[in-house]
Amino acid sequence: MSRPGIARKIAAQNRALAEGYRVRRVCVVPDIASQVLRLVGRFWNELLAILRTLRCDAVYYRYSPVLVMLNPALWIISRFRPVWVEYNSVYRGELALVAPAAARLHAWSMFWLRHSRARHLPINREIGIEEGLNGNVQVLGNGWDSPSQSVSVELAEDHCQKLGELSKQYRPLGVFVAGDNAAWHGFDRILKVVDQHQFGLILVGPRQEGELVDLLTERQQLVQLGYLEPAALPAVYSFADFGFGTFALDRKNQKEACPLKVRDYLTSGLRVVINYADPLLDVPWASPFLYQYEKDKAKTLLAFLNSPYDRDRLAEEACERLDWVALFAEVGVLGGAGA
Repeated sequence: MSRPGIARKIAAQNRALAEGYRVRRVCVVPDIASQVLRLVGRFWNELLAILRTLRCDAVYYRYSPVLVMLNPALWIISRFRPVWVEYNSVYRGELALVAPAAARLHAWSMFWLRHSRARHLPINREIGIEEGLNGNVQVLGNGWDSPSQSVSVELAEDHCQKLGELSKQYRPLGVFVAGDNAAWHGFDRILKVVDQHQFGLILVGPRQEGELVDLLTERQQLVQLGYLEPAALPAVYSFADFGFGTFALDRKNQKEACPLKVRDYLTSGLRVVINYADPLLDVPWASPFLYQYEKDKAKTLLAFLNSPYDRDRLAEEACERLDWVALFAEVGVLGGAGA
């Protein structure tokens, strides 16, 4: 899978589901370079997936708009056994802008799923509203690996030296995991916040391109580490005081999100500065540790970051609450009807 964060999420979900089921994973979209072979492989895999779901006691499905046979088949299957459908984006808006053909497939797929008896699990409220989901809908949110499954690795010596020097010179010290450098991550806006408050910043991810290259080289308060394996991130977080989340979600016409990196920060005991609506803002244990940059003008950012808190306690509670076993139990996938 090309995005390691998603691969890590799915692996964690599979381990959680194994607490209540004998899990059989079915990957429908093949990883093949040729478009023709990929299309043929996808249709073949869809047929196999339909046959396999007929032999299962329950189905957990990560929604894809292009599976034109599986989505209608779930309309039928949901009448005989539990089906949960996880939605990770507002596909209707995104696909209309970048892939009109896929948007039409999405409309076809959603017609069947909306009228099915499947239990809809959008990761935030906005997805459920924009996609017209109704009936059996529960916000799932996002989780992360349980501590027992996370294996930390040591950072390279030069990275440790750079981060140690940066942490001595700049406090508070933030961290941002850039991922795939998507425009809606808003790294350019994060740089403005760093400049305004003279924070230090650790940047994890591939080299920035275009105008940001010069901006990065000019900043003494920034260390760019490049891409790191997920297992190395806890060591990076140990130097930081807080994490930056998504800052420009408006660039894809959305207001709500549920980023995996924010959950990762919290499970390492970091408070998080965001610029969007996160489902965790409505959760009592998590909301005190999230700061909405443009909305929380009543209290200054520095007051938020400098206020005392128990970092170890936050990490402990986040690991417990954001474990996929706990999240699945809350929405009935584990320990509920059909489990």
